Amino acid sequence: MGRVDPETFLTQLTKLYVTSRDKHSVWVTMKRHTVKGTDDVRCLFRATDGKKAKLSTLVSTKEAVRFQIQLTAVFKTAFSSLKKKEKKRAKKRAD
Repeated sequence: MGRVDPETFLTQLTKLYVTSRDKHSVWVTMKRHTVKGTDDVRCLFRATDGKKAKLSTLVSTKEAVRFQIQLTAVFKTAFSSLKKKEKKRAKKRAD
């Protein structure tokens, strides 16, 4: 798909999580992106399912907090269907 605006990235990421719920994983990465010759710093977010779907977006530092809150909401809805691990109980020792 290529680079999209942050709002489209979030909606496409939600769709990507829905389509890959039982089939495969989704990877989301973030890295710092600077424009050469300027002091403009941005965050580059990428998402892929390891197959066909690839998304990326650039988020400015002014929008970073708002975008991170929205991204966290997407993660919470996507991770709600995961099964929790069963905890192994430690054997009680007789003293």
